[in-house]
Amino acid sequence: MRDEFGQFVAAARNKLGLRQEDVAQRLGVSTGTISNLENGHRRPKGGQWKTLASILEVSWQELMDRAIGFTDPVERAIASSELDRAQQDALLMTYGCFTGRDSLEEVTLLRHRDRPEEAEDT
Repeated sequence: MRDEFGQFVAAARNKLGLRQEDVAQRLGVSTGTISNLENGHRRPKGGQWKTLASILEVSWQELMDRAIGFTDPVERAIASSELDRAQQDALLMTYGCFTGRDSLEEVTLLRHRDRPEEAEDT
């Protein structure tokens, strides 16, 4: 089942007349990886965000906003709290254990939303 982020990626790709194979080759991943992105089973990693945004001819901000839209309210609250990063990460890992989500990965998106140059290190 596709999530909204996956639907956005597929629609942007189709609008440009690109095949999954085309995007995979330009991103340096397998066609299966693109299929998993579009079906909501995976998100881009590190520097793939900037490259994917470029391939799809959308802004980094728009691509991140589409992905962050799925971050739940508890993750957002932890990320915006006055706790230091180690405390935030500990809470997120604990929360992720209870929810089955990779909360740490979701909050990494929030942290790097406005700083794409830092996302390449994650």
